[in-house]
Amino acid sequence: MTADHFREVLGTIMLSTQSSKRQIADYLYVSTVTLNLWCKNGLPQKRSMRIMKKLRVYLFTNMGGLENVSNG
Repeated sequence: MTADHFREVLGTIMLSTQSSKRQIADYLYVSTVTLNLWCKNGLPQKRSMRIMKKLRVYLFTNMGGLENVSNG
């Protein structure tokens, strides 16, 4: 995943959930330095699928989306 695409996804999640980079990094079990490197260099292909799945869960969990999906 390119750096631009990852920054866009991360920025959208941060705005939508009112989360900081530190909170997201903690959820992903990485440091903020790693998160900033991904923003600068892009997400490594071998980790891309797992990280994106975790970010999707984070987004829906912090927006109440999983509750809406399970109830309806």
